Amino acid sequence: MLNAYKKYWKNYFNFKDSSSRSDYWWLILANVIIFTILLIFSNKEFYAAILSSKLVTKV
Repeated sequence: MLNAYKKYWKNYFNFKDSSSRSDYWWLILANVIIFTILLIFSNKEFYAAILSSKLVTKV
């Protein structure tokens, strides 16, 4: 997945070649994962609930 993501950014302006279907879908999956993580941590209420949970210990 990381190789497909790196390949995408290296060939972003390369219009001569095309990417494979698997590269495309790996890129989409990586973007979904990244934006889901960002969405979770941008929600202050959810983040506060995680920090106040007993699962996370404060150092």
